Amino acid sequence: MIYIISKAYMNRYWSSDFISPDLGHHATHMRILELIRNHDAEQARKAMIEHFEFGRKFNQLYFNR
Repeated sequence: MIYIISKAYMNRYWSSDFISPDLGHHATHMRILELIRNHDAEQARKAMIEHFEFGRKFNQLYFNR
């Protein structure tokens, strides 16, 4: 699944009309990783839900034109 998502993202990224998302998105990945490392399952779950919501909105904005 990650391969498919990454490939679609990179194809869009290299297109001429792509506008980069908020760079804070990378920080979200790091936050999730840290929560998992700290065994904070509830906060990791919430962070993943927020991450998926961001992805859903991003996909609507850039892929559903």
